[in-house]
Amino acid sequence: MYKIFGAMSNDFAQFGIESVENLVAIRRNRFIKRYGETDSYLCQMFRCLIRLSVCILLIVFVLFLLAKFIHLCCVRLPFTMVK
Repeated sequence: MYKIFGAMSNDFAQFGIESVENLVAIRRNRFIKRYGETDSYLCQMFRCLIRLSVCILLIVFVLFLLAKFIHLCCVRLPFTMVK
């Protein structure tokens, strides 16, 4: 802006341009206002998806442990008992 208009100050408001700090603050506040509400439908949907994915991960982990236990009992232990 300094080179284009030959301005000598940091005040861009006289050119109709807001400072970067103000633009970032406005966008941040708009984002928080739109998506930061805990009662919004989008937040409730994501909360349900996170709970569902955690439950699925726990089920997969339990099934994995059960498969390892069955493998240990049915495959490995009989071979270790044979003389």
